[in-house]
Amino acid sequence: MNDNSIKDRTAGSIVGALIGDALALGPHWYYDLKQLREHFGPWIDGYTDPKPGRYHEGLKAGNLSQSGLITLELLRSIVDNNGYDEADFTRRLNSVSIGL
Repeated sequence: MNDNSIKDRTAGSIVGALIGDALALGPHWYYDLKQLREHFGPWIDGYTDPKPGRYHEGLKAGNLSQSGLITLELLRSIVDNNGYDEADFTRRLNSVSIGL
């Protein structure tokens, strides 16, 4: 596999993870599939607001959850340090409000 292919696949996996996180924001933390389908239908194919009284209430369709925000913070740390630096990443997590 050539270097460009690896870079493209890496970028695609990061974008896919962030899109998946945003898509899951509304239906996150449903354990009752009947209730999930009542609230969102049989197939989720777009960004949705969390329902009132549910996890992530108050966030809007397309927002990232805590997992997505942590992923962004990890990526910022990697870029700033030209690689993974555990001390920098954990410092960022301890000092930065990620909005949740």
